[in-house]
Amino acid sequence: MQARSLAPLGATLVALACSPDAPPTPLAPAGRVNPAPGETQAAAATLPNSGILEMCLVSGAGLSAGQSFTSAITLAGVTRSLTNTTGGCAELEVPRERTPQRKGWFRSSASEVERLLPGTTTLVIDGANLDREDVLAVLDAAPNVQASSSLLLNLAQQLIAAQLNLLRGVQASSAVNQAVSDANAALQITLGTPITIASSLSTARASALVSALTSFNEGKTKPPEPPPSVTANIVQAAVLNVEVASIGCEPATSCDGADRLTGEVVTTLASGSTTSVTFTNHSKPILRVCAVAGSGVAAGTVSHFDAYARGEPGILRFDVPAGDCREAEAGVDAEYDVWPTKVAGIRVASIACDPFTHCSGTFPESDFVPVFTSRGITTITFTNRSALGTMRICKLAGPGLGTGNQYSISVTHLTLVRLPGEPTFADVKLNPGQCVDKTLLEGTGYEVREFNDFPAITLASITCEPAGRCGGFDPSRGVAAADIVAGSTTTVNVTNRSTLGTLKVCVSSSGGISPFTAFEVNVNPDGVVGGPGEPTSATPSVQVGTCQDITLKEGIYQVSDEPLGPQYIADGVDCEPTTRCSSFFPSSVKAEIVPAATTTVTVRIALSDDAGAGGERRMRKIRLP
Repeated sequence: MQARSLAPLGATLVALACSPDAPPTPLAPAGRVNPAPGETQAAAATLPNSGILEMCLVSGAGLSAGQSFTSAITLAGVTRSLTNTTGGCAELEVPRERTPQRKGWFRSSASEVERLLPGTTTLVIDGANLDREDVLAVLDAAPNVQASSSLLLNLAQQLIAAQLNLLRGVQASSAVNQAVSDANAALQITLGTPITIASSLSTARASALVSALTSFNEGKTKPPEPPPSVTANIVQAAVLNVEVASIGCEPATSCDGADRLTGEVVTTLASGSTTSVTFTNHSKPILRVCAVAGSGVAAGTVSHFDAYARGEPGILRFDVPAGDCREAEAGVDAEYDVWPTKVAGIRVASIACDPFTHCSGTFPESDFVPVFTSRGITTITFTNRSALGTMRICKLAGPGLGTGNQYSISVTHLTLVRLPGEPTFADVKLNPGQCVDKTLLEGTGYEVREFNDFPAITLASITCEPAGRCGGFDPSRGVAAADIVAGSTTTVNVTNRSTLGTLKVCVSSSGGISPFTAFEVNVNPDGVVGGPGEPTSATPSVQVGTCQDITLKEGIYQVSDEPLGPQYIADGVDCEPTTRCSSFFPSSVKAEIVPAATTTVTVRIALSDDAGAGGERRMRKIRLP
């Protein structure tokens, strides 16, 4: 028959398309329930409006607004995870619908999935939290999902559809609920790109679960009308250092079995009304101890602290690596004395407290720090530093000193308060030109002493680099004071020198005296006292036109050429350098002997008036410089 021949009859041709995911009977209008078999349309009841579960979070003592908490909400055996923040509320619709929908319907109805999984809400399957995009990805399959078999993929899709139907309020039989539970436990879903699905189920068992879930989703189990109210189990996940202060419900009668220790409550959700559940969380009283690696302390160095509660027994112990923190639950409005364990070579550089009002006496030299704890985190930070410094002891060769002798040097501090294992003394043996480093506890006034047993050698100086770290040099005792600064090097230079110098005695003539004629020159000390190996006098016999070197201890000496024979006269004395001589007379002079240097004294001798050649008389000449 041609279509146009129907027009006179006033009929309209409607084209119908069938889908394998379409329900077996036409859907009832929104808010209606399809009549059950044997019911008339008039007997079908109008569904009540959906209910609302409002989840609210409040910040208690020690918590700031905006902190996130996650709760597991289980309704009709289906668990959703909801994350929201303190200071706000989140709503979940609790539909009351009788007719189930197939997996394809959910796949093409993203808004329906969003209605059941709003915001940050996720669907929990085998511990995996699937958000809306993950759910739609599994329902849409390739290329978003990799499953070990098409049967397993179908099982995951049917399970998701069944859980979404249960969240819509569709009632399931005990057999269906068991199939949902078994499938949930058997599937192993790993989120990522792509999502992977695996299971150890046998093919027969997987097929049985698919059949049971498919029958439910397709309405073949003929679900009964939903009840006017349902119950939901809510468990807030534990958060480190936070505890539930209270759980409140509105209406108050809608909750039962609230347990703040476990963060769990059971609430009744009635259609057509809003049930509000409020978790008030507060911080535990936490004492946090932090260690900072200061100068000379390596990162990771462990420091130990003991916190003793005042007025009650109990000790909190902390082993804190430098650069890290450790914490422990303390008492509410409690007082503690925090004692850092003293370690050889380490000192507290600074102590900081947050909040700063929770600490008193934060002086680095204090043995302990009083701390007050309340709800929230009280942080006390110890910055440690090394208390050890380095003394570099160097032996230097002064004038006239050789390198063959080895010198003993000691470093001591008798009054410095130290911990066991902290060095405050050192003994070294050094040859000139050598240095050695010694680690010492920081402090001022270390005594540096040299023990000198070598003849004709004296201590010239003890100096420091930096110069300001030395003082009190006493050459008679061979000591000086030196300071050690933590994390730094103090160089102590111990310089020795010879006490001996050279007097070069020369005799010259203005003529007429045989060059082989020798004259005695007297060299005597002028207040010089010699020690072992330190000569202080000499009487050299020096020929005219020659010189002799005499080794003498440093000091002033009287040099004289008298007495001379009657045929000779003293014609004067010369000195080089002239600044080392004084008290010039024709026959004598005072000369200074300088260590490791030469002072030259030249005695000039002439013939007397009675000794001229051929009896010719000469006049006596006296020359003064």
